[in-house]
Amino acid sequence: MEKHITTTRKYALIAGKGILPFFLKKKIEEEKKILVTIGIKEFSPEGFFPDYSVKLGELEKLLNILRKENAENLFLSGKIEKTKIMNYKDWDKLSLKFFSSLKNFHDRTILRSFQNYLEKEGFIFPSPERFLQPWIAGKGLLTSRKPGAEEERDLALAWEVGKKISSLEIGHTVVVRGGAVTAVETVEGTDEAILRGGKYGKGGGVAKVPRPEEDLRFDPPSVGVKTLEVMERVGIKALAIGAGKTIIVEKENFINKANSLNFSVVGWIRK
Repeated sequence: MEKHITTTRKYALIAGKGILPFFLKKKIEEEKKILVTIGIKEFSPEGFFPDYSVKLGELEKLLNILRKENAENLFLSGKIEKTKIMNYKDWDKLSLKFFSSLKNFHDRTILRSFQNYLEKEGFIFPSPERFLQPWIAGKGLLTSRKPGAEEERDLALAWEVGKKISSLEIGHTVVVRGGAVTAVETVEGTDEAILRGGKYGKGGGVAKVPRPEEDLRFDPPSVGVKTLEVMERVGIKALAIGAGKTIIVEKENFINKANSLNFSVVGWIRK
């Protein structure tokens, strides 16, 4: 059960790369919440300048800021690329201690362990769902064009494979062309997986599948106009995403762009 959110303590937004932190910030402030923003220097958010900035490896500095600002309710938003984490060198002592305690380097393990660590320090993580609702993917056909028969078959296969890889914490995205799996997302991210899968075959579809128990508080799957542009580049025009569990960044622009490119985008429920 979610802890009661007090009105006397601040909200804090720890912001990574992209426009999503700006949207979340705007929605929180529309509810008249007192908000402090903290940016990760290596992954700057778009659309605003954070109140504070910390390096990726400055966990102790982050904690000091949160305590100084009397923040209690924390939101994590924006992209922090795993490849950058894996190659990062400038960790403080507290960060090194944290990472040495992890049983593996899966995204969910890192995020859940970070959550547990901060909760022990007295912070809480309320759900951002009500703030993100305008950008959460709906169910069914989201564009004007339905998938063709071959696209439907490729999407169905990509979806089934995606359910397996997301369950194993490998990635969310699968590319299928002509009934063959041409790419499975690993640490490189969605765009690179699509580019890799687009080297083979023609037509096809991309599925971005939520984890079995996807939590919108911690790195939910997301798509945006750039996703469509990468797909257009390799000649794939069908996309399936997880309804209720996927963020469509700048949703109205995304749908308009998809329709202008004659894409078919569907929201499917993971079962």
